[in-house]
Order: sequence, then structure tokens, then C-alpha cells
Amino acid sequence: MNASTPQKTLNDFATRLEKLASDLDAGQSFSVTRLTPLKRLCADHAFAVRFASHFADIAYRKFLARKFPDYTTASQWKNIGAAVECGIKSLRHFNSEPSSAGSSNSLLSSAHALLVNAQNDYRKGHWGQIRIAYSMEALTIEKAIECVLRPAESPSICYQIARDHAERYEPKFGTGLIPSSADAVRDISRFLRAEAERAA
Repeated sequence: MNASTPQKTLNDFATRLEKLASDLDAGQSFSVTRLTPLKRLCADHAFAVRFASHFADIAYRKFLARKFPDYTTASQWKNIGAAVECGIKSLRHFNSEPSSAGSSNSLLSSAHALLVNAQNDYRKGHWGQIRIAYSMEALTIEKAIECVLRPAESPSICYQIARDHAERYEPKFGTGLIPSSADAVRDISRFLRAEAERAA
């Protein structure tokens, strides 16, 4: 953790998120931009990689717990699953053996290509082509790998990972941080608390 991200900064943001989660539990809703301070924290690439890897692990566990969805084919879901396995293994290899960055980056690049190709369908939208994400968990792992491979983009990538993790939609509230987002917001605050202890 570098000097621009001291323990107090991590704890202060964690406290704000914990208050936010309590307000969500009470029935309030907020813009997802409440998570924007993560961009500044994730300017530290080492921190960003830990953040992205942590939420990739959460996404992986969720993926394993999911039943086969009816909006895709068995063959397509099998390909997504194989890509997810390759992606998480490549991330864990990178984090366990940071000294072998060259070979790890090659594995990560290959895994990233698999994840992109596994969800490579598009539909027309008002502003152009929109990629269809059959598995948000697979997309999170894909973005986590991008965070490792593209340091300059890691702040915006980590913000998107956090947004995908916490943002919800309900007709009553619209899209944003809504009551059903509370536990996801707490996931982020718990990560920050752990990082603050790490920085102590």
C-alpha cells in the first residue's frame, strides 16, 4: 500500500460504506456513484489487483453455486464454465507466484481471450451493439484479468467490478444502490477493513 492510500483512508471509506449499507437496509436508495472513491484507491495497481482478485473469487463461488440457466444452451454454458475455470486458475497463479510475471501474463492473456469468446454475442441497442453477458460472474473474472493486464485502466475497471457487484434494479427504486444492494456494499467494506489491517 503506498503513502497515498493510508490506513485511515481505507477505514474512513469502509465506515462510509457501512453507514450506506445500514441506510439501504432501512429502505433508502442511492446512486452507484457512492462507490466512486474506489477509483482513487485503485490507482495503486497492487491494491487494484487485490481488489479485483478478491471479487473474482466471490464471483467464482457464485458461479459454482448457480444452476444451469434457461436463457443459454448447454454447450454455451459449458464453454463459459471452462473459461471461468481457466480464468480463476490463471489469476490465482499470478497472485501466488508474482515473480513469474511473464509466464503469468501469458496465461492471463489466454484466459482472457477464452472468457471474451465464451460470451461474444451482441444485440442492437439505441447507441450501437450491446454485448450480452450470460454470466455476470464470468464477466467479473474477465474484468479482474483486465485489471492485472492493464494497469493504467485499473481504477475504472475496479469501479466497474464494484458496480457490477452492488448495483441492482427494482421498479420501485430504478437502477442503483437499493435495499437489496446492502450485503454487496458490506462485501466491499469488509475488503477495505482487511486492507486497512494489512496496511497497519
